[in-house]
Amino acid sequence: MEERKLNETTVRQLYNLSSLDNTGHGTHVAYTAAGSYVNNLEYYDLNMGTIQGGAPLARLAIYKVFWRDAKGVYSCNGADFLSAIDDAIRDGVDILSASLGSGPATVAEVHAESILGIGSFHAVSHGISVVAGGGNNGPNSNTIVNTSPWLITVAASNDDTQIVTPLTLGNNKTILVRLFCIWGDSEAFNDEGLGPIPSRWKGKCISEGNFNATKHCNRKIIGPRWYIKGLMEERKLNETTVRQLYNLSSLDNTGHGTHVAYTVAGSYVNNLEYYDLNMGTIQGGAPLARLAIYKVFWRDAKGVYSCNGADFLSAIDDAIRDGVDILSASLGSGPATVAEVHAESILGIGSFHAVSHGISVVAGGGNNGPNSNTIVNTSPWLITVAASNDDTQIVTPLTLGNNKTIL
Repeated sequence: MEERKLNETTVRQLYNLSSLDNTGHGTHVAYTAAGSYVNNLEYYDLNMGTIQGGAPLARLAIYKVFWRDAKGVYSCNGADFLSAIDDAIRDGVDILSASLGSGPATVAEVHAESILGIGSFHAVSHGISVVAGGGNNGPNSNTIVNTSPWLITVAASNDDTQIVTPLTLGNNKTILVRLFCIWGDSEAFNDEGLGPIPSRWKGKCISEGNFNATKHCNRKIIGPRWYIKGLMEERKLNETTVRQLYNLSSLDNTGHGTHVAYTVAGSYVNNLEYYDLNMGTIQGGAPLARLAIYKVFWRDAKGVYSCNGADFLSAIDDAIRDGVDILSASLGSGPATVAEVHAESILGIGSFHAVSHGISVVAGGGNNGPNSNTIVNTSPWLITVAASNDDTQIVTPLTLGNNKTIL
């Protein structure tokens, strides 16, 4: 209003003065980021099952700064944008999402002409992660915007998800394309619904030790590797001793790696039962994402864990060359998790190297707390994940000896 010298009457005639969405864009972006579970969704008469946003249990706060008039013209004022970010910081948000991908406001630098640059840097300096759109241009080079290292930039990409439905031919026979495979004996990493492995992927699935590529790899698990040469050099171990101490393969012998992998990108598993309760359909955060495994932590028969820095950095180098989009490092204690770039910080060096190649890095916030100053991996180029409370309740009837049923 101040910028265009508009009075309240004129503004009310031009715009819908509320936080409601009158274009659909904000609602679309909000659901993509944090939409709740919606069961039995139908799409062109196809039952698509359960859909969700990226973080379905996250909460949403809306700060509306873009306005569209009756002629379809969008407007955003810099002072309003910065005021919204200030309020978001005071309100206590953890992540800011700004779907701004064109125009001068999206230049991700800190100078007077860059509203997003100023605002996002201010938010990141308060420990808030900022996600911004990469623009609507492309696919030519040098067309993406919002590329500063303190931002998580999200751009459009191809989606190889396949919608499969029975096709009844003229001879009354039905063809049903169903792709189903497992990693070991687990359905948690089935590749149902996934198309061919993208041609840009450079990783390999090779049988080594007790890892069987035919059994454990599919269109979901696409690139397992393991690293131990650095540890051998550090401890002066020969190959015979190493094989006696460790299970030399990408297979998980503790359950932790499998647990983390499923939390991040586990496939849909239907009709799961838990203590005779049918829990319905479960899934990881990104069930149609593919997984590449880079094993750098080793546990011996005494339960002692070991990780060598050279092995860790070699794994990150290979992940970059293979073509990963996101790196997840569930490392939350010990000196390797200090997220600074110096000689004593393996995760700091490796994660900064990956981020500089456009790869998002997610790291654990540690196992200490809930007291203040106990979280680790807090550098602004990392996405830090820490434990939280879950108010989910599993309710089942209990019938007593007197035939009275309670919940």
